[in-house]
Amino acid sequence: MGEEGVVGRVEVTQGVGSPLPWARTYAIAGSLSARPGTDPSVRVTDGLVSAASAANRGAGDELCVVENGRFALLPGVNHFVMPFSREVYETLRGWFAEGPADHERPRSAAPPDPRTQ
Repeated sequence: MGEEGVVGRVEVTQGVGSPLPWARTYAIAGSLSARPGTDPSVRVTDGLVSAASAANRGAGDELCVVENGRFALLPGVNHFVMPFSREVYETLRGWFAEGPADHERPRSAAPPDPRTQ
């Protein structure tokens, strides 16, 4: 948005902010390389976005997609074909079919009840 302030009841800031405590976060990165490895790196790119950026790696990584097993690096898939990639949809289907993982970062808060706000 580029602006700070309050819109309705939501505070708008320039930063990403903390993840919602009840939401699961997923990330898929493509790679121009046929063998990019498995670790998100700034040297691995889909032609537009690095794998490290897609995985939110760096200072202040609160999403923890790699640690929670919700990151996939797809070899040979460039940025512009990702929406049409069979591998992307197979990865999403597998994730969405799973229940919460045993190693998932604990989330304590429940979503707010809109009737009480």
